[in-house]
Amino acid sequence: MKSTNKTWAKRSAALSLAIVALIAAPLASAQDDAFWFVGANIGKANTDMNSSRISPRLQTMGFTTTSIYEDDDATAFKALAGYHFNKNFAIEASMFDLGDYGFQAVMTPSANLEGKIRPMGYGLDLVGILPLASNNSVFARVGINYAEMREQFSARNLPFHPFAKSDNNDTNLKVGVGFQHDFTPTVAMRVEFERYHLDESIGVMHNVNMFSVGVVYRLGYHEAYVAPAPAPAVVAAPAARPTPPPAPTPPPPPPPKPAPVKITLEADSVFDFDSSVIKPVGKQALDKMANDLKALDYSVITVTGHSDRIGAAKYNQKLSERRAQSVRNYLVETARIPSGKITATGVDGTQPVTRTDQCTMTAKAALIVCLQPDRRVEVEVVGTK
Repeated sequence: MKSTNKTWAKRSAALSLAIVALIAAPLASAQDDAFWFVGANIGKANTDMNSSRISPRLQTMGFTTTSIYEDDDATAFKALAGYHFNKNFAIEASMFDLGDYGFQAVMTPSANLEGKIRPMGYGLDLVGILPLASNNSVFARVGINYAEMREQFSARNLPFHPFAKSDNNDTNLKVGVGFQHDFTPTVAMRVEFERYHLDESIGVMHNVNMFSVGVVYRLGYHEAYVAPAPAPAVVAAPAARPTPPPAPTPPPPPPPKPAPVKITLEADSVFDFDSSVIKPVGKQALDKMANDLKALDYSVITVTGHSDRIGAAKYNQKLSERRAQSVRNYLVETARIPSGKITATGVDGTQPVTRTDQCTMTAKAALIVCLQPDRRVEVEVVGTK
């Protein structure tokens, strides 16, 4: 009955993870920052050898054990591939080799028994991610592993072999936690701890712990990972043209509509990666602009968010709209601008500052720098001094 319950628990865990993956897949299709990735880890693994089971078993066969030597540590590695649904969830498949472990039982008279165990197999994990500042993040994983326990035994000066070579295959749970740092938009480093729950063999306890470092390579790129420019810049458009004086006769015509005042803010200076939250340095630029607006008698203020041509148009449209809305809300709350006089909109990358014959390089880093003027938020004010 205990074995049946254990098998049912393993199958339930595997089925639960598969259901979560199927539910998350359609939700991920609506995300614009999804991408595929591959990677590899290498590190140290350890386990507790089950010496307490070996001696009694040998005694029942008529052997007396004087000592048992254990080899609990090994070098382990894994190769992985996965899909990043959004900033908080991913799914990973892996192929792992947890290394060689062994024991040597010394018996009387002048006999010994050696055993080697090598767990190898495949894993499927659901990964939860918590982004931090400065391109860092922490993550936790829960999943299943299908492991093959390859066991080999050799004996010296024994009348018969007490254990036979065996290959145990089964599916069990695995969990882990880790830390990741993004060096570039496509390359990241990981440090992580994983615990593989395995079926108990003749010489190995249930768990193998793996401490490793690894490298992850993203197969997709998005503007969400473009590093912002370090310094803000505010460029003011020319002042409104003065109204010409009226002629003495005939009666003067109505004065022309004043030219709008347009103020351009570099988006990389106001916001962090993939964010519509205004940074402190961006708030300083908006405060200065709000102070300048006090000298104007304005009727309409339009806030427009722009993006460059890198990345998916749908994502860039949403990001430019959110950023424009953040600037509008800040001016309403801080500068006390009536909400009915200010609007916000996003136009994706349809109105670039750069020309089509510029920024033709193929290197992404150089292209990002060249297209920086296109990533901006424009505030247009219609009014008079």
